[in-house]
Amino acid sequence: MIYINATHPRPPIDSFDLCSELNFNEYDNALYLGKGSNDYYFLIKAKEKTISTCDVNKNTKAIVGEAFDSCYNLTTVNLPDGIEYIGELAFNGCKSLKNITLPNSITEIRFRAFAECSELEYINIPEKLTVISNALFLKCSKLKEINLPKGITEIGAQAFECCSNLTKINIPDKVKYIRMYAFAECISLTKIVIPKRVNMIEQYAFVNCNNLTIYCEVESEPYAWAGAVNSLWNFSDCPVIWGYSGE
Repeated sequence: MIYINATHPRPPIDSFDLCSELNFNEYDNALYLGKGSNDYYFLIKAKEKTISTCDVNKNTKAIVGEAFDSCYNLTTVNLPDGIEYIGELAFNGCKSLKNITLPNSITEIRFRAFAECSELEYINIPEKLTVISNALFLKCSKLKEINLPKGITEIGAQAFECCSNLTKINIPDKVKYIRMYAFAECISLTKIVIPKRVNMIEQYAFVNCNNLTIYCEVESEPYAWAGAVNSLWNFSDCPVIWGYSGE
């Protein structure tokens, strides 16, 4: 039996790359390592790259980086309440995954965790999440609608880039930063409302969003938005409505 006694619940992405001799704890179609008295604290990786389903153990707290990376046949994953963390590239390239329900116990999802899930049509965003990480849903080309919880403060670079079927997304009032290429190539998006508290929109955030109209609650363009002199945040010259009040 293998246990991890470190106080930090999130091992680095490459922590187990060279651990071919470890005796993992197995449950359903995944391999785990324990922490303390919990044998299944960390989900380390899929048992095989060819798995199609996985019921994650009810005691799991963290899915580490690359755990299901490029599991092309994975269609169904059941996550129990209590999971707190999903690592970078955890489900990257799971091209058969169509939907997944994320428990509200999750507080952090790292970059590219669901990137290139090209069949993904639905995913909920946990209520405790505060940051949409970089490239989190990059090239999720069938994703149609996203409801961001009110606690989100930042939308990372490339977070929704090339989500070509995305038609609806809300920007919560607490969002302060929209990073570069956040919504690039979202060609089906026709409307987005930018709240007053947004301090920074970085360059190319909406590049090639050819059908988009941007509704801004502020009365005029803040200089901090990628340097308003060049307006690189709106590089593609999407129509902008200033002073939008929802009417």
